[in-house]
Amino acid sequence: MSERKHAKALSGALSGGVSLHDRMQSGLDLPLQAEFPTPKTELVQRFRLLYLGMKPVDRPIGMDILNGAIDSLIGSSSREEWKAVNLNVADAALIISNHQVTYTLYTSTLIISNNQ
Repeated sequence: MSERKHAKALSGALSGGVSLHDRMQSGLDLPLQAEFPTPKTELVQRFRLLYLGMKPVDRPIGMDILNGAIDSLIGSSSREEWKAVNLNVADAALIISNHQVTYTLYTSTLIISNNQ
């Protein structure tokens, strides 16, 4: 008798016609947890630095362009005008922040992978 009840519940479960309560009463094994991929812990490097400002450039490529923009910013302002900020660098984001404002310069899409 018990076997018939179990077989009936199993056939109904396979056809989709049995409720969760009926499946629990019939003794069918139910997964108590679903397994999800564990996201990797992202390493974040934090730097304290002085923010000089922003300078448009002709091409966003090359150390010579970067060094020229930095030299221009240093020459056009005094050290007292530079703001202390935090720079957080991670795979998914590049963020500059101080106590009042946060600028997100780069963000990437979250990708969950089983590869560890």
